[in-house]
Amino acid sequence: TSTGAWLTTSSLRDIEALLPAKFERVDRRNLLNLDEVARLEPAPDGSATAVTRGGHRVHVSRQSARDLRRRLGL
Repeated sequence: TSTGAWLTTSSLRDIEALLPAKFERVDRRNLLNLDEVARLEPAPDGSATAVTRGGHRVHVSRQSARDLRRRLGL
């Protein structure tokens, strides 16, 4: 988050179910607020790195990178 990291015993799937649609699971360890994505940096293997407006870098899997480019119109 913009205020720091949070630790929880809840599964990512449980957290994902509680969040609004603007959050998307982009790999097996990360949820991303799509409203905060400033850009996607492609990687040679087909995955990507999402860079947020706050400068955070989040890994995006190959499948999610394709979906995210389509969803964000990139």
